[in-house]
Amino acid sequence: MKFHKTTLLYIFILGWISKVLCRDCIFNVISFNTINVYVEVDGHNSKMVKTDPDIPLFVTTIKNLRNNDILKYHYIADNVPEKIERHLRTYTVNTYNELFNRFYTIKHIPHFGFPTKNTWTKNPDSPIFDDSYIPTVIITDKKNRKFFHNGNSTILPRVDIILKDSVYTFKNVKAKSRDLRYNMFSFKIKLPDNGISGLRTLFFSTTETDPTMMHQLIYSDMLQALENPSSKAIPCRVYDKHGRGKGVYILQEDPLSKDFMIRHFLKDNDLTNNKEISSNIGSILLATSKADFYWSRNDKVSREYEEFKIIRNHSRKNETLDALNHLAKALHDLNVGNKEKIEAFSKEWFDIPIFFKSLAVQYLTGNWNSYWMCLNNYILYSNPLESSVEIIDSNTNYISKKTKHYFIENKVLYSFGSELKLGINQYGDSFPSQTYNTLVDRIWGVYENDPKYRIAITKLLEGGLTKGMFEKYLVNIVKYIFNPVTMDNKINALHEKLKEEAEWNSKLHRVHKGEYGRIFTVKDFENGIESESTSYNSWGLKRWIKERAKTVANEFDITWYTSVISKENSGYLENIEVEPISHDNYMIELAIEKNQ
Repeated sequence: MKFHKTTLLYIFILGWISKVLCRDCIFNVISFNTINVYVEVDGHNSKMVKTDPDIPLFVTTIKNLRNNDILKYHYIADNVPEKIERHLRTYTVNTYNELFNRFYTIKHIPHFGFPTKNTWTKNPDSPIFDDSYIPTVIITDKKNRKFFHNGNSTILPRVDIILKDSVYTFKNVKAKSRDLRYNMFSFKIKLPDNGISGLRTLFFSTTETDPTMMHQLIYSDMLQALENPSSKAIPCRVYDKHGRGKGVYILQEDPLSKDFMIRHFLKDNDLTNNKEISSNIGSILLATSKADFYWSRNDKVSREYEEFKIIRNHSRKNETLDALNHLAKALHDLNVGNKEKIEAFSKEWFDIPIFFKSLAVQYLTGNWNSYWMCLNNYILYSNPLESSVEIIDSNTNYISKKTKHYFIENKVLYSFGSELKLGINQYGDSFPSQTYNTLVDRIWGVYENDPKYRIAITKLLEGGLTKGMFEKYLVNIVKYIFNPVTMDNKINALHEKLKEEAEWNSKLHRVHKGEYGRIFTVKDFENGIESESTSYNSWGLKRWIKERAKTVANEFDITWYTSVISKENSGYLENIEVEPISHDNYMIELAIEKNQ
């Protein structure tokens, strides 16, 4: 009996030692158009198999690998080994879904940070927007249909989305294209059922306006850091079912979709069923050229707002436009010299902080295809959960309904000098060095029938307590985010991650021929970041940022942080509080801060 107990103890100890010193590890690799795939670990090959015959993801489990050593490994596809050597960290028991011959599987990118207590709490996470990983999206088109040739709207039989540790497969997916003037046109897909964690509408934005592939990523992260309801964005690779690469796209939420509004405006509300949720989604308006906050006592509402495309009516078309008309009148009547009136307007009618932060980012990045410079391509969302009824005239029983509206950016393609139009740029090479006031005082008319003024700019930025309020946002965005220190830190990390993607993207055959189609090279990618100017843009990315940031710093006599501000460390800084303030008083406030 004693011998038996000793033997059991000995076996237990050996088993425990084995568990500590050894591990079983699952290896995962994406490899297109291959039959036999192996993983070689420390000189030993193990065959891998597909978990789904229609998805090029190969998997195997290797038992009893050393636990306390970093192990070298690589994949072999049809007798062709990878050109890179991989390293399995100690105690790691599975790899992520690695792509054959891609060097970086996981590359963490720093996020911008902005110290504020006014957080947008309805900002849902989704596994697809983990920007440490570049997803692989496989599009299966119908037989004899050529979606990537002609961009015609269609129903895709199948879409596979491979994330770092999961795979999603969807069938009968609606697809619709946009920006057909580019070879690699943009498109969006509508996923069935609940999509990915409630995210159903995905927009794949072309990168043919930006050889660095960074502009949209930086813009998105700025708005996220500033706590604006906005689209998250990541790069992704798109293939067809035959493994033919279609391009590196910027994958993002579609802010025109119902699921975007549900995720960003209804997430924290106690809505128990689909019917209740649907009834609480507000009206979604997309601005086309000339769309502004017009108000006239005489004109018909339908005529005033014909430049707005109604994407969704909360109830009826007339009510949607009536709500916009009431907002326009409230803006027209607003006393910008009265703090209480401004705060009431922002609470009841139109979120001024969100609008001002968007305007500041438009100015800083040179996003010309939005409200400020083009009166185009922006979204107004009216939230029925923030509405109230007010009787204006008891004698006539005229009733006004206050509905709070939000400004949301829509699919930003043109920023940091990209395709900047001559009509907008009156200053040539020195455009980034111009004060924001040149865009306030300007008489526009840059395209046919373009109005001379921007109503909200004239009302809110020419004077009063709203001007200094905007300036405080602008200055602090430069202090904490939009400066060479913090921006270059992010750009350099993106450079490491995206260079390999730029090389892959440059070698692809484009089956669609757009009027403005381009094929960027790796040299274009490098020059777009570091050069003073390029053949595609009058300013390199770093140069634009440096000149624009210096312009604000010189105008307001401020300095930005000399160390990198990130999402992680911004919480240790004193929160920025922005209230209505005049320009003169804000300049006094800045002078006091400087002398402290």
